[in-house]
Amino acid sequence: MTPREIAEVTGLTANAVSIRLHRAKKKLAALLDRKNDDKAGHEMGEGRSNR
Repeated sequence: MTPREIAEVTGLTANAVSIRLHRAKKKLAALLDRKNDDKAGHEMGEGRSNR
C-alpha cells in the first residue's frame, strides 16, 4: 500500500504515515543488524556434514 492509501484507512495524514514507516524501517534494520551480530559461539560450518 502507498502512504496515501494507508492514510485513508488509518485516518492519519500521508505525511504522518511516511514518517512512521521511515522510523519503523529504521528500527527494523537496527534490530536485524543486532541479530546478525549476535552469532557468538557459532561457526560457519556448524551443523553441516562434511560430505
